[in-house]
Amino acid sequence: MLLRTIFSVAIPAAILVAEAAGTGEAVDEAFFEARVRPVLAGTCVKCHGADKQSGGLRLDSLEAMLRGGDSGPAVVPGDPDGSILVEAIRQEEALLRMPPGDEPLSGQAIADLVSWIEAGAPWPEATAAGPIDAETHWAFRPLQDVEAPADPTGWASSPIDRLIAVGHREAGLHPVERADRRTLIRRASFDLLGLPPTPERIERFVSDPSPDAYERLIDELLSSPLYGERWGRYWLDLARYADTAGDNSDYPIPEAYLYRDYVIDAFNDDVPYDRFLHEQLAGDILAAEGPEEDYARRVGCDRRMM
Repeated sequence: MLLRTIFSVAIPAAILVAEAAGTGEAVDEAFFEARVRPVLAGTCVKCHGADKQSGGLRLDSLEAMLRGGDSGPAVVPGDPDGSILVEAIRQEEALLRMPPGDEPLSGQAIADLVSWIEAGAPWPEATAAGPIDAETHWAFRPLQDVEAPADPTGWASSPIDRLIAVGHREAGLHPVERADRRTLIRRASFDLLGLPPTPERIERFVSDPSPDAYERLIDELLSSPLYGERWGRYWLDLARYADTAGDNSDYPIPEAYLYRDYVIDAFNDDVPYDRFLHEQLAGDILAAEGPEEDYARRVGCDRRMM
């Protein structure tokens, strides 16, 4: 019985390995990404990953495979027959076979895993992420001024422009012609308010001779209540805000507008993003700190609205 079991599994697998090898496909990191990682991620990591380690075994990194679990190393590079992983996926008995369940891995998937281990189990180094060093990682470093190189063409009018000009020169590109004032005010108004500028506002901007006219235009648009309505709607869409339930009855949601107005006001008041998130998550707790009376309802944390 044992010999029959061994030959019934080993011979088809050997044929598939031979077929894979016969194609001349290199068993390297690209092979791993295309043929092996999907198998591990789709059938193994659920029980042998970061959240769960059946038998003390993880299969989400080569280091973890080599370290193994309660039964020893899962993979022996260069020796598929000596690898517990291969032994488990080749089992004929459903109770012993991995992955558990009625459906075993396909013959091709088994062949790919065998070929990968036989080739030394190549694993891309970039996927073995270690802990982030907060002292050296750029995201945790304090902000520093960057000295932008000079622009010999005279096109740049700001440090950001000078950095862009460097990219232009390196790519052999030339900046487009400067937009006229009518184009600038239309772009700014549509971007910040979502509405076209009035004819009177266009004429006032076009006829303004001051060099800081554009900066003052941007400040004016940012101070408009329409700015919060324009950009607050993206957050409201993300939060799935609605004035009514939206189902068959479509009944109105009492005081839902308070949350809508709160989001619009937060954008218009330029509330710091971390504070904005805190208010979303713990508005009822923060209400005890003494903001306005309807604060908890405004941030959607009033228990009567849940």
